[in-house]
Amino acid sequence: MPPATQRHLRLDHSRGCGIGLLRLKNLLQGRWSLFTGKAMGYSEVRRLKMAKKAGRASWVVPPVLQDVAKLTPLRGDVVVADEEYSECAFVGDDWQRKSASGICFDTAIFENATLSGTRLRDVALSDVRITGSDMANADWSGGGFRQVEIVSTRLTGFVGSESDYENVLFSQCKANYAVMQLSRIIQCRFEGCDLTEATFEGATLKRIVFRNCDLTGTRFMHANLDEIDLRGSRIDRIEIMAEDLKQLRIDITQTPVIARLAGAKIDDDASHH
Repeated sequence: MPPATQRHLRLDHSRGCGIGLLRLKNLLQGRWSLFTGKAMGYSEVRRLKMAKKAGRASWVVPPVLQDVAKLTPLRGDVVVADEEYSECAFVGDDWQRKSASGICFDTAIFENATLSGTRLRDVALSDVRITGSDMANADWSGGGFRQVEIVSTRLTGFVGSESDYENVLFSQCKANYAVMQLSRIIQCRFEGCDLTEATFEGATLKRIVFRNCDLTGTRFMHANLDEIDLRGSRIDRIEIMAEDLKQLRIDITQTPVIARLAGAKIDDDASHH
C-alpha cells in the first residue's frame, strides 16, 4: 500500500503512529521521534539535548521534508476520517468546509490550499509545512502539531484549542482572533504575525518567542507561562496576570506597558519635582 494511503495504527491519534520493538528501543534511547515517526541521527539528538539544556526559546526543530515534487500529489476529497496520509502534497487544493476527525498527516506539504472553515478535530500533524494557504475560521481543536511550519497563511478566527503544539513555527501569518486556549504550547516561535485579539487563555506556554508580532489585545489570562520572549512585538492592551509578568522577556520600549500591568503609575511629565 502506498505511503500516502496507509491506515494509521496509533497509540493516540494526537501523538503519532504506533511503534514496533525497534522504534520503541530507539525511542527509549532518545533516537526516535514518536511524533515524527523517523529515526534521528546522532547530531540531531545532540542538538536537541543541547537546546533543551540551554533552554533556548528561539530554537525550533524544523520539519523533515522532501521537495514537493517528490511527494505524492493528493486532493482533499480523498481524505477520510481516522486515516494516515504520509509523504504527500496538497497544492492549490480546495478543502473548504470539509469535516473529518482523527486524520494524521506525516511528512506533508500544503501549498496555496483553501482550508477555511474546515472542521478537522483531533488532527495530528508531524513534519508538515503549510504555506500561502487560507485556514480562516477552521476548527482543528484537540490536535497534535509536531515540527510544523505555517508560513504566510491566513489564520483569522482559527480555532486550535485544547491542542498540543511543539516545535511549531508561525511566520508572517494573519492570526487575529485565533483561539488556542487550554492548549499545551512548547518551544514554538511566532514571527511577524498579526495576533490581535487572539486568545491563549488557560494554556501552558513554555519557551515561546513572539518576534515582531502584533499582540494588541491578546489574552493570556490564567495561562501557565514560562520563558516568554516578547521583544520587538507590539503589546498594547495585552491581558496577562500580574504574577506572570516575571516570566516575560521584554525590550526597553515595552517597559511602560508592563509597568502599567504591574500597577505602577507612569508619570509622563519630566518636569516634576
